[in-house]
This record gives sequence, structure tokens and C-alpha cells, in this order.
Amino acid sequence: MTYKQEVIFGLIYAPVTDEMFLGIKDKGAWLNGKRIRVSSFRQLSKSVLTSTFSKTQQNKVLKLYPKLLPVFKRVRQFGSGALELSYLAAGRTDAVVLLGVHSYDVAAGVIIAKEAGAKITSLSGRSWQLNDRDVAATNGLLHKTFLTLIKKAKI
Repeated sequence: MTYKQEVIFGLIYAPVTDEMFLGIKDKGAWLNGKRIRVSSFRQLSKSVLTSTFSKTQQNKVLKLYPKLLPVFKRVRQFGSGALELSYLAAGRTDAVVLLGVHSYDVAAGVIIAKEAGAKITSLSGRSWQLNDRDVAATNGLLHKTFLTLIKKAKI
């Protein structure tokens, strides 16, 4: 849910795992009624990256992945940007890059992750906006280093 171009409420239900993620602006984030927070990892080499991209973004992926894959401990793709952001919020992953997504696909995950302490920006590092098609998100501690890697990819 948005108000004046700002996401203020998000709810994501993952039926396979029977998990409900909830985020309310300035109130926090929860998973099945329990408060959640992002991880506290400070090194990319010990962190898990998730990524989702649209088919139209293959050229960006081919430039970006060679910079990211060798650096992270693990890389996963769930195919849902909103769920990947929710996993970031719950501390299950540490960084997320989404390419060519729409706000209606990720806005709920954005507010959930933000309320759990995540830093969410465009790939250039400016604050994420509803019309942004690309998203960089981390636990906050990794964000500067993560953006530096993304910039090296020159996408």
C-alpha cells in the first residue's frame, strides 16, 4: 500500500512455507507475528546474495554477475523480488539485486525489508523510488561495498 508515492504497508504470504511477512512504516516488520531484523554480516564473502531479473535484463546480468558471483559465499534466485526482500528482512540473506522489476512486484518487500533495518536504493545509490526498475538492498552494513561492485559492472 502506498500513500503520496511512499510505501507504508506491505504483506507477503509464502504458501509453500506457510509464512506471512508484514511491514508497516515506522512500526516494524514481522514474520508470522514475530519481530524480524536483518543480518549483522559485515563481509560479502560470508554473505548470501539473492537476485531476480526480468528476461529483458539479460545484458545487465551478463555484466553484473561476473562481478558479484565470486565475492559472495552463496548466490540464490527465488524468482520473486518481494520474497527475496522478505528473506533479507528476516536475516536469511544479506544482499539483494533486482533488475527490471515493477513496483507492484516489490513494494511490499521493500517496506518489510526497510522496517527490518535494510538499506534499499537504486543501483546508483540514491533512495529507491516507486518508479525505479532496479533495486539494490542489503542489511545496511554491506551496502557501500555492494554498490561499489555494482558500479564496477558498468551496467
